[in-house]
Amino acid sequence: MPQTFHRSTNTVSKVSIFGALFLVVGSLFAIAEINRSGYVTQAGIAREQPVPFSHQHHVGGMGVDCRYCHTTATPPPRRPRRRDSRPPRPA
Repeated sequence: MPQTFHRSTNTVSKVSIFGALFLVVGSLFAIAEINRSGYVTQAGIAREQPVPFSHQHHVGGMGVDCRYCHTTATPPPRRPRRRDSRPPRPA
């Protein structure tokens, strides 16, 4: 029985199948990267605050930890007290 398709047809079909698969996976990866980009999420853009807020009042006055509101904040390192900041010794 004679061959219906040329021998290279198998190679062409394999290349087209794997090429289409690569194209689909690459497109999905590109879409996922674009969705996570700063352009879409608008990361780094300062927004106008609706209510004037004083960090000095809440952190300094009330003693609220920064991480209560800002989950990625790290508190500044504690500086040791200087000797001259101690109260004077009684004479």
